[in-house]
Amino acid sequence: MADSNTILTRLDLLNLVWAKPTTQITKEYGVKLAAVLKACAALGIPRPTRGHWSKVPFGKAPPTPSLPTPGPGMPESTTFAEWGSRKWTRRRKEVETPPAEAKPASAEPEPEVVKWHDAVRRTRAAYRGGGKHYKYGTVVSKNGHPSLWLSVTLESLDRGLRLMNRFAWMLEEHGFKFVDPEEGKDSIRLVYASSETEVGFSITEQVERYPRELKPEEKGRSYIYDQWRYRPTGRLRLMISEYYPHGARKSWGDGKNAKLEDKLAEAVPEFEACAKAIHAAELASKERQQRWQEEQRLREEAQALKRKEAERREALLAAAGSWSAARQLREFRDACEVRLRSGSPGGCLGKTQEAWLQWANGVIAETDPLTAGFLKSLENPTT
Repeated sequence: MADSNTILTRLDLLNLVWAKPTTQITKEYGVKLAAVLKACAALGIPRPTRGHWSKVPFGKAPPTPSLPTPGPGMPESTTFAEWGSRKWTRRRKEVETPPAEAKPASAEPEPEVVKWHDAVRRTRAAYRGGGKHYKYGTVVSKNGHPSLWLSVTLESLDRGLRLMNRFAWMLEEHGFKFVDPEEGKDSIRLVYASSETEVGFSITEQVERYPRELKPEEKGRSYIYDQWRYRPTGRLRLMISEYYPHGARKSWGDGKNAKLEDKLAEAVPEFEACAKAIHAAELASKERQQRWQEEQRLREEAQALKRKEAERREALLAAAGSWSAARQLREFRDACEVRLRSGSPGGCLGKTQEAWLQWANGVIAETDPLTAGFLKSLENPTT
């Protein structure tokens, strides 16, 4: 039967506190709540957050996390009895404060004040006090506050800002600059100064996806929209969010043997290569655009010449038709005059007849292109 002297390894204690509420554990082992909490703190065991057990019946509670790596001087096992006495204060100091390594007398102290880059200082102000992403639990920046792109949990925010700050200074040393957001946006832009090329990048925290426990009525369904849950890992990643250059490395993250802090220097040349590739692609695109515009201009000129030629042909054919019609009108008018004179004494015409013939002459003059100005541009050329 379990009691306060039962030996629990770190894994035993992890499984225990995630299997049942602490109030139930205290009853089974006959200890106070403080002993359970102290034992978890001493062995570095994470406990369920508030509201965890109310979510269990609905399958919304997160699963048992993996066993954390033990800290320096941390015991591998314990009993609740050990933490039920005043030995806790002394024991806690032993666990939490490992012996400091001796430093040579000439060693300089670590700088305590961080020299914040202006872009990162503004980013820190934007993310501190911001909300949380509804799905991933990452910190969301406040609206109207210029910032760089950072997507981490509150626990990793300080580290993410320090990483961003260190990398910002490195980028400036290699020809980059940070520019204020465009109008209506909050994203501070990273620009390669020599070509004014913008490069998008971010520091994000990786998340693990796991399925929640399904309710009985949900089992067998082909699709469940909220089946997945997301758990932050504390692993950060630096990413270039650009298409060019093809096949180049654009991502660096925490690994088993090296942290992201140790990989920032190798990322800087890739940022430069990315900026140059983007600029080259923009120049090539601009050249293609200019070539297309020139080809389009030549096409439009050719079409304009074709339309002009068609209009000249149509005008010539219309003029020839009008000229033929004018000849017929002139012959008809002359025939009319002969008829009128033959029907009058002495071949004299009256005023009405003279007026009509004059009117016919005007119609003929307007119809005949030779008298209506069709050849005016050719008879008085300017060139």
